[in-house]
Amino acid sequence: MRMSVRLGGSIAAVLMAGAAVLAPATSASAAPQQTQLQQSVRLRNVLTGNCLTRTGSPVPGLPVFQSGCTFFSPQQRWELQPRFGGFYTVRSATGNRCLGVNSLFNNTPVRSEMCNFFAPDQQWSFTNTFTGQQVRNRLTNRCLTAQGFGPFAPVVQSNCSFVFPLAQRWRLV
Repeated sequence: MRMSVRLGGSIAAVLMAGAAVLAPATSASAAPQQTQLQQSVRLRNVLTGNCLTRTGSPVPGLPVFQSGCTFFSPQQRWELQPRFGGFYTVRSATGNRCLGVNSLFNNTPVRSEMCNFFAPDQQWSFTNTFTGQQVRNRLTNRCLTAQGFGPFAPVVQSNCSFVFPLAQRWRLV
């Protein structure tokens, strides 16, 4: 009897280990860590190594872009503010500007807009992957995507992809 209990416990341990190996590469929803909600972060693209940047202009609606990550650049600092259903408003640390989209179409620029915390086009989900976070817009269900490699290269919303995903992977740093 004792032998079967130990054997059963061993089998259970092996099955649990096997289940961990077979777990999917991504989680359904991945909330940013609590420390990232309490301070401003930079969003660095995994493919280009550049950071999401907004212009220093007070004019709303201007496109955001990529530029070399600079620790002291206030235009690269963003605050993640929780919204309902696992979504977040990505608000600039330098003013009342939030990441948003003004089109449902693929490959349209992501903009720095006047914050409207109830607007679905300004709400984003974060999904963990092995290579970084996939950032998806609530309204369009499209992903934040780096286009190009150089300074001032655009950031657009595009169909979420798992084929060539690195342009759609971001690290919160």
